[in-house]
Amino acid sequence: MSDKRAALSELVRELGPEIRRKLGPSPSPDEIDAYVNGTLSEEQAENVRDHLTWDTETRETILDLMMFPIIAPPRDEPLVSDEEILRDGETAPRSGDSP
Repeated sequence: MSDKRAALSELVRELGPEIRRKLGPSPSPDEIDAYVNGTLSEEQAENVRDHLTWDTETRETILDLMMFPIIAPPRDEPLVSDEEILRDGETAPRSGDSP
């Protein structure tokens, strides 16, 4: 490692804890979710980016979230129709019934 790179690494190790204290608490799960989905204000997004730089836990959480595809039901129809719920409810075994 070059002398400059070693000096920079040492500086980051020394300053990291102080900078993390100044950043305040890590973003909440809701803030991280909003950041990943691009729905934060620019100021809020900048705060999350600052945490990404200095806060390993925030960085790992966001990377974990980005590893999974977003799976959501279509917004215009329920996962199960009312008819299916009623039909399945009528045929479901009740406690005490023989299989």
